[in-house]
Amino acid sequence: MTAQFIARLIDLSIMCTTGVVMLLMSFRIIGPKPGINEKYDAFHSKWGKYFRWMGPMIIVLSMFGFVVKTFVLGE
Repeated sequence: MTAQFIARLIDLSIMCTTGVVMLLMSFRIIGPKPGINEKYDAFHSKWGKYFRWMGPMIIVLSMFGFVVKTFVLGE
């Protein structure tokens, strides 16, 4: 394992974690429940629908990047 491989692995892990957090926020599993915080309700009504498709997309792209970097390019 080279330093570049470990750096890429950390980068993709952060990317995957961001996708998971976006997905959890979109379904309100994390964050305040509806009606508790007006600012968060406004944020969720504006961005929640985008987080529902961006979260899984980011997770898939990070997994794809890991597979390509590890198995296809062999780095």
